[in-house]
Amino acid sequence: MFLIFTLFIVDAEAQIQLEIKQQNILETVNPAAFPLLKASLKATVNGQSHIILSNELLIVDDNRSSRAINIAPPDNQGYQIITWITKSQSVAETTEFVFTYTNQTASILGKHRRDNGCQVRFCDPFYEQIRELYFGTVKPGETVASTIMVRAVSSNKDASKKELTTRLDSIRFSSPDFSIRWIGSYVSTNPPPVGLAPSTGYFFDIVFTPKKDIYYKEYAVLYYEGGKTEYLQLRANGFTMQENRNLTLLLPNSPNVYTPCEDIILKWKGYRVGAPTYVDFSPDAGKSWDTLGFSMDSTFMWKIPARFTDSGYLRIRQELQRFEEFTLLKPELKGGVSNIAWNASGTALLAGYQNGMIGDWDKISTTVINEYTVANITFPSVNTVWLGLGYINDSLLFGAYQLSDTKKEMIALCVKGNPIPVKEIEISMQGGTKDVLFNPETKSFLIIPQKGSQIQQISLNGNIEQSYSFNVPITGFTVGNGSICAISLLNGSVLLANSTNLSVIDSLFFPELALINRLGISDDGSLLAMGTKTSQTTLTSGAESEVHIAYIPTHTIVRSLRTASSDAIGLTFNSTNQFLATGFSGIPQISMWQLPLDKFLGSISGHNGFLTDIAFSPDGQAIASSANSPDNVKMRNFSYPEKDTTDNLFRIVPSQPIITKGIISDLLLMEQKDTVLSKNFCNKGPGNIILEYAYLRKGKDFTFSVPFPNGIVLKPNDCIDLSFKVQPTDTGIIADTVFFGYCSQEFYLPLEVLSKPRNIKNLANNLFLDSLCINDTVSKDIILIRNDDPKPLLINKVYAKSSHLFVNTVIKDTILLPGQQLSVNISYTPSALGPDQAELTIEHSNQSLYSIAITLLGYGSGANIVAPSIIPFLQDSPRRTIPIANKSENPVNLTNIQTKNGSITVYTPLPVQIPPGQTLFLDIGVNGIIPQNGIQLDANFDPCGSGNSITIIPYTAEISLKLPIIEVDPKDRARIPIALDIKETIPYKGELKANIEIQVNPRIFLPDTVFSQSGKASLIKNQIINDIRFIGIEYIGKLSSSSALVILEGPAGIAETTQSALDFTISNGFIGPSVPILWKSGEIRIINLCKDLMIIQSGKQIKTLQMYPNPAVNTVTLYCESEDHISTEIELIDAIGNKYALGSWKIENGKNTITLSKPNAIISGAYTVIFRSKDSGILAKSLIHFIE
Repeated sequence: MFLIFTLFIVDAEAQIQLEIKQQNILETVNPAAFPLLKASLKATVNGQSHIILSNELLIVDDNRSSRAINIAPPDNQGYQIITWITKSQSVAETTEFVFTYTNQTASILGKHRRDNGCQVRFCDPFYEQIRELYFGTVKPGETVASTIMVRAVSSNKDASKKELTTRLDSIRFSSPDFSIRWIGSYVSTNPPPVGLAPSTGYFFDIVFTPKKDIYYKEYAVLYYEGGKTEYLQLRANGFTMQENRNLTLLLPNSPNVYTPCEDIILKWKGYRVGAPTYVDFSPDAGKSWDTLGFSMDSTFMWKIPARFTDSGYLRIRQELQRFEEFTLLKPELKGGVSNIAWNASGTALLAGYQNGMIGDWDKISTTVINEYTVANITFPSVNTVWLGLGYINDSLLFGAYQLSDTKKEMIALCVKGNPIPVKEIEISMQGGTKDVLFNPETKSFLIIPQKGSQIQQISLNGNIEQSYSFNVPITGFTVGNGSICAISLLNGSVLLANSTNLSVIDSLFFPELALINRLGISDDGSLLAMGTKTSQTTLTSGAESEVHIAYIPTHTIVRSLRTASSDAIGLTFNSTNQFLATGFSGIPQISMWQLPLDKFLGSISGHNGFLTDIAFSPDGQAIASSANSPDNVKMRNFSYPEKDTTDNLFRIVPSQPIITKGIISDLLLMEQKDTVLSKNFCNKGPGNIILEYAYLRKGKDFTFSVPFPNGIVLKPNDCIDLSFKVQPTDTGIIADTVFFGYCSQEFYLPLEVLSKPRNIKNLANNLFLDSLCINDTVSKDIILIRNDDPKPLLINKVYAKSSHLFVNTVIKDTILLPGQQLSVNISYTPSALGPDQAELTIEHSNQSLYSIAITLLGYGSGANIVAPSIIPFLQDSPRRTIPIANKSENPVNLTNIQTKNGSITVYTPLPVQIPPGQTLFLDIGVNGIIPQNGIQLDANFDPCGSGNSITIIPYTAEISLKLPIIEVDPKDRARIPIALDIKETIPYKGELKANIEIQVNPRIFLPDTVFSQSGKASLIKNQIINDIRFIGIEYIGKLSSSSALVILEGPAGIAETTQSALDFTISNGFIGPSVPILWKSGEIRIINLCKDLMIIQSGKQIKTLQMYPNPAVNTVTLYCESEDHISTEIELIDAIGNKYALGSWKIENGKNTITLSKPNAIISGAYTVIFRSKDSGILAKSLIHFIE
């Protein structure tokens, strides 16, 4: 157990002090000769004046340090005038002077007020500032040039504030492989040294001619105004970083040839557990990639696709993925966290809290294992600033901290599980420490000063073991990879030292960079990460910091990141040195940088506040961060973007089967045979063929002997045996196809056999059985067929296809030997008159396609008579003919007719012969009333005593006759259709005689024609009685519903009448009184008449009409001639229809003269003179003109 004690470390330091003299009321630095600045400094050591030497003083402007170019001797007050050329690119008003003497450091700030002064920048041809110029890939001996410019973005001014020219002294390069070819500007083409006009671009070419095939990272230095500098980084060719990866593809990783549908197993190692590993395929040697899927373990099954290629690659990859994030919180652990550290195995994380406690967090459970109270403080009035944390071993840890009120700094040692420190070591009573680091190589602590040039090494017991002094103050330190550590100094250099004794083993210097304050070394010791301090805002850029990666063996910067705007607080490599995590003080997120690809992968989610520390776990699978915010500690599990590709290209080739048609020897129809095809499907390709399935397209004549096994692997040069059962169900060439499925392909094997028909002799076809009266039956034994094949014939069954033929012998699966006959007993009963035939069918060989059809002949005797079974008679006309047709092929005799329920008279003499195919129209009359149930006639015929029954019933029907409503133009003929609507109970099916009589006004219509489309129509009456015209029509023919049974035509509008009803004379009974009729009247109208019915009356016309004078003034004389004595009204009508009566006149037979006077209302114009009869008919008219 450790004893608890306190050790106070006191440096045996000299008391040094630095003072600066006031230049004026506002300034301690004189900027009048910018960029040459001056200040007066006085140094004292132990109270005595000290003459400052050049190597004891560093001057920091805008986070860039420089040495004085002149230090004057002390004046009588001990002040020395310091002259230097500033490196500031901004208008920052402060300059820091850092004085180092005997490992002690004092500093003071100087103040000045100035404008930008003269500032010269490297620019592209478009006047934009550039900081790096890339020349691409250039082979040794080749020459490339790039045109850029220099431009004075700001100039010094004279007393009148006029800008002066800026003197460009020279442009030099860090490598002789670069040179300049000056072009100049429109102001001057003189090369340097030359004055630069304000804001004017001076062009020049940087010419690059490499002597070596290496990566170039050099710089051009622009010198102006007697020593001020500007740097431009020059880069050429690529720097290839070896891709070290944990993810490694194990299988397959050798040249292979695959065919579609093979299953291959991919195996790998080094994957991040819990993150998916993606599997990609490239068919074109890596030009394009398709993702096949992913696996959550280390294997993946891939079925080879039918994408043929000679340049296939497989690749596995894991992406940068934060798939778990935990915020580590516990109420007892309060305040922000400024420092975190992992243990050696990466299973636990230490975090130092502002309330003076340390939390020991378990990575798996994300819970606190142990809590340690190392500083008893009153939080939050006093808080703890942590300077360092770490695990010394599995049971011991430390925490170094500073108290915010007293600045007291301590190291606390804690035993795991004990909440109270077992030892405390006091570092300082007044602060000044930047970091406290544990060096596992020496098992001791390294105390890194905030601003000093000495590092102290302290043992676990608190003893000062060693002090390491440097000529200039330290700005950054990293323990490194355990064997090499790095120290950055205020003069801009970086020292690489042995981790055991801090002996310097190498030094790097990058004058183009600002001061470096954060360092990191990769695990393999080849890469150095450097983070610069944030610069001030300038005329051409904002405030920014930079991160650079240097390749230590060549002292070359190989990667640069210029996107931050605050100081780096952490630079940490992962375990494979492929990724750098960066954290910045003013940004809450962690940035991830993939170094081999020089690719910024983006930010990992951060905190609500700014970062204070970041740390990779030792295995690189997790990263932790801290912040001064409520979410003070976060831990994230993630996977890196790693990938591995097969070392060799592989091929995917199509399957190359050799397929030969399978031909089986000839077989008879339905003959069965087992056969094996062994050389018809062979694999002649370089890869396997995996037959996933097989099937027969038809599967009828060919079948597999055993089910085809799926998944057969046919190796190169192998063939497959195929067993079939063959039984052709048809004749001729019988074919089928075997389809073999192979991934997205199908192969097919044709099969073929010649099937010969069976030789079967038909012995009974067209055999005449007998001539019988219908419904008589005869039985006979008949020989049907003979087997003429040399092989037995299977007779499945014999059956009759006709209903009047019956096979009495039962045949079922009977074997007919070669030469054997098949006979059966049959029964035949003709069911129809005339020649007859019946069919037998013989099915054989278990198939129905080629059955044997046998036709047997016979004859049905008797009378095949067709006559109506029911025939209606009119009660009013009880006589008609009945058609009786002989459909037999022999003459038939009608011998007699017998009746029931009534009396008839047969007018046709009996018996009577009806020749074959002829029809007899039997003339019959009914005597008396036909009863409702009808009269049955039984007609008897020879031969075979045949008979027919005919029933006579009274004719009944629903009949309506309809006259139309028509409109007729008097210029046309009237067309009057008479419609018939008839619904017969039993159709009459014969001609009827019908009479129709209609009535109409005689002056509107005169019939002259009648016709019918369905029968014969004639006009039998046209009389006028009592001013009514009676029109009679006779129709002979069949009756059926029609819109025009008969059509009546004639002239219309023959007199003054314009409208008349069309009525039936109902007393006329159409076809007879026994059939009631529904009569529907109509109407006829005359259309297209003038307004005043100007119809010239026939026989009462005025023959001639003349007027004189015409035109007339007051009177006019009319001359007319008439053929009759007429009383007339004379009137005038003007153009718009106004009428003017001129009086009544009597016109005598012969010539007449009439004098008319013009009515007073008449004005000049044209008028129509009209002679009108008493019944308004127009007798004559003419045109006259009146004038005034």
